[in-house]
Amino acid sequence: MGRLTVVRLLLLACGPFRLPATDASFLILSDVHFNPLADESLGERLSAADVQSWESILSQARSQALSKSGEDTNWPLLRSVLHCAATLPDKPKFVIITGDLFSHRLRQKFERDVSPHPDFPLFAQNIALFLEREFKTALSGVPVLMALGNNDGDCSDGDYTIEPGGAFLRRTLPAIAEAAGVRPVDLEDWVSLGSYDIPHPTLKNRRMIVLNTTFLSWRYQNSCGEKGDDPGGRLLNWLGKRISAARAHNQKVWLVYHIPPGIDAYASTHQRAPNAERIITMWKPQYQEEFERILLEYAPTVQNQLAGHTHFDDFRLLGSRGAPSSVVLLNPGVSPNVHQNPAIREVNFSSDGTLTDLKTWYLPLLDGGQEWKLGYQFRREWKLNAVDLPNLSKLYSQIRESPKIRARWEDIYSVWSLDKKGMTNRESAATSCATGNAHAEDFRKCFCEATPEAAFCRQ
Repeated sequence: MGRLTVVRLLLLACGPFRLPATDASFLILSDVHFNPLADESLGERLSAADVQSWESILSQARSQALSKSGEDTNWPLLRSVLHCAATLPDKPKFVIITGDLFSHRLRQKFERDVSPHPDFPLFAQNIALFLEREFKTALSGVPVLMALGNNDGDCSDGDYTIEPGGAFLRRTLPAIAEAAGVRPVDLEDWVSLGSYDIPHPTLKNRRMIVLNTTFLSWRYQNSCGEKGDDPGGRLLNWLGKRISAARAHNQKVWLVYHIPPGIDAYASTHQRAPNAERIITMWKPQYQEEFERILLEYAPTVQNQLAGHTHFDDFRLLGSRGAPSSVVLLNPGVSPNVHQNPAIREVNFSSDGTLTDLKTWYLPLLDGGQEWKLGYQFRREWKLNAVDLPNLSKLYSQIRESPKIRARWEDIYSVWSLDKKGMTNRESAATSCATGNAHAEDFRKCFCEATPEAAFCRQ
């Protein structure tokens, strides 16, 4: 097959739709969960090889089939994502990855597949380097801004245990800096907080603050760090200072992070015996309270917030019920681990930093599809002219008031992975109430109006 034929096929896979000529675009991915050990036989070779050899080794896996529903991202699926990104009709100005670069339970898989006394921090560093290298190859000259998620790190205790100042953060600094197109010295807070503050890749008087919000999760355990340290508190103190500095220089800020504030709708409504049902938040309540205080104090300065973690196509309104003060755009996942179709987003932005439109591209893996499709375009679908607080607040009201709009939104939310029955009444209430209610009591009132049988509705 000739090179031009391959390019034509890839263009067909990602579609002919073009962005408005007046706006630029960026690409955003979340929850990549790359598993280089999907073929267990490759572990020893990958561990011993330099990262330049990884693509060749991965291409020799016994199976080159795409990941299945319920699995993390193998090399064939990552390669498919890269091909789609590289052949979008308009080349993005930059790429954002909102965390969870690594497969679930990656350290356990590594210790299973590689001989005793392995150097897992080096292997983790090589995964970050490999992702940086592959995206830079697919999108030459395009900066890639990477945030960390709860599965990223090298602490032996695994998930939600990244060590402040640890080997993983020290070793990944060069890869994170090179991907973003800055010097390692420019990421002076990476090693201590896994976070950084850099100029916007394309816009003047805009900054990108990338946060490691794993430190803010109630699940976080500083198992490998110093006892008594409060990295979550330090992170929020740092954030307040960085936004204050931006305001002093008449700059606006985009926030990029993995775990969003608000309610964990699934965990709140899927408790297993003997645990009683209770409302579960994403962050520790004191951290969310301080974060929202910072957002209110610097409301005109914080322009956009981009996150992931849930694997679904969603947004979160922050603030009091019925009077939101800010919004977080949640991006669908690449990994089909939670049985949703893999997806990526192409986002339009104007010269003043406003997000003017977005498109979600997805791979219909659950239906056996092999080619990426355009799922929807925000402005065309919802007849709204920007992806911002006023318009998303309006969309949320429509979702709550119109069964037809709610059904369509649930299909988009799920990345087209619902069966013909759609969501149950309980699932629908949990999902939409979490979208519009960031505080536990507000969520309880919203959810219990629709499904009063939950234990926390009888309290």
